[in-house]
Amino acid sequence: MEKIRTIVLNPALAALLGFARKARQVEGGFEAVRRGIEKQKIAFVLVDDSLAENSFKKILAAAHQHQTPLLRVRKEEDISLLKLSGNKILGLHHGGLAKGFWDKLNRSINV
Repeated sequence: MEKIRTIVLNPALAALLGFARKARQVEGGFEAVRRGIEKQKIAFVLVDDSLAENSFKKILAAAHQHQTPLLRVRKEEDISLLKLSGNKILGLHHGGLAKGFWDKLNRSINV
């Protein structure tokens, strides 16, 4: 199995995530994200690093089965997935916002 990529949400990524939530391009919570993955509506999954190991294994298996990228989000300073969204698991729908988030994430890593 491939290595799970761990990221930190910087303010720009947090802002994009908030915009995606307001645009209703995000599924939150285990069941909603799992259903979205199975229906192939989810571009990628963000998982808070405080998620229980059993839940992490289940969502990882669903993502792996449907070839959906999964990223683990590490809390840094005052920015965490749970604090931003109220959920420990988020799935971004396919589309421009998910692509913009992914591109900005990759640019911030490669800088």
